[in-house]
Amino acid sequence: ERGEEAYTTCQDVLTQLGEEIPECVTPEENKKFIEETTLLLSDLSKESLQGMNEMDTSMQTAVKFFSFMAQIAWFSRPELLPFICLRIAKITMENGLCKHS
Repeated sequence: ERGEEAYTTCQDVLTQLGEEIPECVTPEENKKFIEETTLLLSDLSKESLQGMNEMDTSMQTAVKFFSFMAQIAWFSRPELLPFICLRIAKITMENGLCKHS
């Protein structure tokens, strides 16, 4: 299926960029990912967002492929969406903004 092929391509690119993508995620792990993301973003203000730097090219590439992966996972691997969203949020908070954040 093309969706699985696209997912695998994203996974391969992200692995080459040093990201670890789990094959599966349990409901308990998803709960943890959601809690971590909520905590990470809880004190975020409009001013702090506006003051963020632009992230470097390699991290922009990672966020871009995580964004593609999220779209694919919505249909084929919805259990991975909390993990993917947390990674995008963490990369953004640690490295700055980009158009894919």
